[in-house]
Amino acid sequence: MNEIQSEEYLDELRDRYSARTDEDAAVVVKLLDEIDALDGALSDSEDEVERLRARYEPKAVTGSVSKLPSGKWRARWCDTDGKRHSRTFDRKHDARGWVLYAKSRGIGGAR
Repeated sequence: MNEIQSEEYLDELRDRYSARTDEDAAVVVKLLDEIDALDGALSDSEDEVERLRARYEPKAVTGSVSKLPSGKWRARWCDTDGKRHSRTFDRKHDARGWVLYAKSRGIGGAR
């Protein structure tokens, strides 16, 4: 049973038991009201989780490596706030490694 069918079924139950006047029907209607309240709270919680995830999850960091006229290698990257950083290395391997590290950690101008 999918979500739409479930909602339709619950509405059907509510209609059926709301028309009755016995004590059991009142209990069923009360339980259906509690289900609606819990479903609303769950939706609000899911929205809050998505909002917090978007706020605190690290964003992508971009970077590149280039050779300088001095023969050294420059690692350049943009942090999660879009700020540009660079650092020089003697070896291309070290510059590439630093860019990968910065990307994986979402870091800025750490030295």
